[in-house]
Amino acid sequence: MADDTVVPQHLVWCRESLRHVAEDVGSYVRRKPRRVHHAPDMASLASTHLHKISTTAGRISEAINHGVQPAVANPDATEAEIRSAVNHMQLCLADLLRGYDEVLRISPAHDEGVGLKLLQNLYRHVVLQLYRWLWSAIELLGVPGVAAEQPGATGAAEAPLRLRLHRTAETQAVRAWIEERPAARERQAREAERRAAKRRNRWDMALVALLVLTTGSGTGEDDCR
Repeated sequence: MADDTVVPQHLVWCRESLRHVAEDVGSYVRRKPRRVHHAPDMASLASTHLHKISTTAGRISEAINHGVQPAVANPDATEAEIRSAVNHMQLCLADLLRGYDEVLRISPAHDEGVGLKLLQNLYRHVVLQLYRWLWSAIELLGVPGVAAEQPGATGAAEAPLRLRLHRTAETQAVRAWIEERPAARERQAREAERRAAKRRNRWDMALVALLVLTTGSGTGEDDCR
């Protein structure tokens, strides 16, 4: 019979591994990288990252639900098996963090700052969901009695250790901004043409005024003679 007052060794290994990941993610979220490059087409970039977030988050969920969670539920799991499951999850998470880092380093065009901010908010929301999951799992695995979990069983640890990332308002906001960009660019192009036409009209009027003034001055000199 398992001793419900002692955290078993395989869970100790898992907690240690998850703690390292959580601390790394926390440090990453707090950093503020310097903006170093521009995005020539923010809408296209946002679309690419929206797909990247979706696929990478799916891989992370898969690594947790079919790697880490089964290892936790197996009291006979070795240290190598535990660390391998966590390392695989960490590699998937690293892909997400690299995407987040890329959008944090972008210096947007003046009319695309809103889209960039929405994309950064989406990344941050997903990363923070994962960060909270990590610390929840670490706390749960430190509770004596979780050792009673058996492979395939449904118990106290099952739900907290299974990750479910839900669609968010941030995702919809980025998608709506992408879909709205063609119309926005068309409005911007019309406004730019209107301003250019207005400037040309001012120059034409100034030129006419100058010609009138020059002609008038010339006529006055002839009259004096």
